[in-house]
Amino acid sequence: RGRTLEHIIVGCLKYGITALPAGHIIHHIDHSTDNNAPENLQLMTISEHVKYHRECRRKERGAPSKHS
Repeated sequence: RGRTLEHIIVGCLKYGITALPAGHIIHHIDHSTDNNAPENLQLMTISEHVKYHRECRRKERGAPSKHS
């Protein structure tokens, strides 16, 4: 649509890149999409992001971690 979301712009500036590499996202560490502070943003692959949130959901349900 010709627009770039603020967290992507801030994340790219934080990591010194001009655009997200293919297959990457900018993740909100505190899960608050309103908090676009550089220290709250993390560059992750889509695969890492999916695994991270899968683990978060597992912990919320009280299920044991695959790493435990």
